[in-house]
Parts: sequence; C-alpha cells; structure tokens
Amino acid sequence: RPLCECCVRCKAKRRPSRRLCGAYSESTQARVRVDYAYLTENVEEVVEEEVGERGVSLEKADSTATVLVMQESQCKSVWAYMVEHKGSREDWVATQIVEDLETVGLRNDRVVLKSDQEPAVADLLRDVARQREAEFGTALEQSAVGESNSNATVERAIQDVEGQVRTLRAALEMRVRHKVHLNDAIVPWMVRHAGCLITRCRVRPNGSSALEMMKGHISHAKIAEFGENVLFKIPKTKMMPGKFEDQWDDGIYVGFDMRSTESLIATPEGVFRVTDIVRKPPAERWSSEKIAAIK
Repeated sequence: RPLCECCVRCKAKRRPSRRLCGAYSESTQARVRVDYAYLTENVEEVVEEEVGERGVSLEKADSTATVLVMQESQCKSVWAYMVEHKGSREDWVATQIVEDLETVGLRNDRVVLKSDQEPAVADLLRDVARQREAEFGTALEQSAVGESNSNATVERAIQDVEGQVRTLRAALEMRVRHKVHLNDAIVPWMVRHAGCLITRCRVRPNGSSALEMMKGHISHAKIAEFGENVLFKIPKTKMMPGKFEDQWDDGIYVGFDMRSTESLIATPEGVFRVTDIVRKPPAERWSSEKIAAIK
C-alpha cells in the first residue's frame, strides 16, 4: 500500500509507461527519434603463440558495429546507417539526417528531436539543429535517465532494423553459399537497405507505406534482391564508355535512393546511382567473388 513505507521501499513499482489514446495521442508536431544500436558477431581469430606443435591457437572475439537509427512521426519512416564513431565526430552523419528530413518534407517545419541523455547522441542532435535552415526552429527533447520506455518508438524501430539486417544477411549467405562477416564492405549498405525496405514495403494501418505517404503515390521503381548481380546502364561519369564500347556493365545491387528512387550499384570502382537495371537469369545472379570485390 502507498501509505506503508515498508511496502513502498520493498515492493513498489515504477511509474508505468502508458500509451496515449484518442485525442491525447493526436499531435501535428513532427517528432524525430534517434538512438544508437550495436551489431555484434562472434568471430574466431588466430593468435600466434606456442601451443603444442601447432604454434597458433584460436580465440573467440567479439566484432562490433555501431548503427544509427532514426524514426519520424509524420510518415513513420525508418532510416539506418552504420557509423564508425558515435556523436558528431563524423560530419556526414548530421548532414545526412538533415537531408533525410528534407526528403520526408520537414525542411521548414518545426521539428522535435528526441533522444536519451547519452552525450554522444545529444551532441549529434545539437549539430543537426545548427544545420537545419528551418524558419520555426528545432526543439530538443530528452527522455529521463533509465527510462527507455519513454522512447519506445525508436526502440521498436531498432528491433525492426536489427531483424531485417539479420534476414538480409541470412538470405545473402544462402544465395552465395558464403559467410558474410560484420566487417565486409557490403554490410554498411545492408544496414542502410534494411531501413529503406521497412520504409518502402511495410504497410501502415492506413493502408499505405511510409514511402507512399512521403511521395503521395506508389513507387514503381524496379528493385532487385539485396546482393544480386545485375546489369546496369553505365552513368555519365569519367568512366563512361565510348560509343564503340559496351554501354552496360554488371554490378551488385545494394539498395536504392528514397528521394530519387535510383538504384545503388556497387562495383570494384565504387558505388553508382543508376536509373536502369536489368536482372540476369537466375543461374547468373549470385557471385561471392564479385561481392567480395566491391568498394
């Protein structure tokens, strides 16, 4: 009982996190929630030491990658990026968040950026607020210390992204019959593509996907399976072939751009944005050697 000090000290529960319903849940204020997640992998690394007659031993170590996940309330879109460092140490991260908010349609709207009180993510959001050219400004909001339930929306988005990344990894390993490790060059694109798939393909309760709500229509851009070897029209770059040479080349499909719906094709020379892709016959769609060669 709340009047009994012994009961409160020994059995009292914390204040529950309740879902707002009805008129209380309706808000025209755009909220953007940001948090970090971690992908881990148990790997065996060779350690050189005197062990019997072999001279080496295998030790298990943890490989970890940091992932930034963002979810906004207007269209319920999800964005995910693998980062090398937390916080504002990487200039491209804050710039990417500002660009993503413009893609959603929140360029000149007042936005509430919400996170926990971790210093790294707080620094990042302050950098985002400085870069936004919004007429109505950017508000910063933080959840209470230890109260992750108050930021449950982005926590659920993190679970969705992690599950989608695992699914993409398992599907790719099944296709190429080769192990995909966390430090492979294709993994950052896998993380990005996981958020894009959730935004493009998950149907919301109103019957539309987040991408459809952003653009106002269904996207008909062609997509392929992640990691698939496809033919693409070589774009107008310094490596553009001459009129006597092949105009199409093959590369690895690693996602699409949500603003322009262009396909992203990875090659040994880098990643290209292309408009046209052609899928190969099923027997020629998968190559572990070409995936390992991308940069």
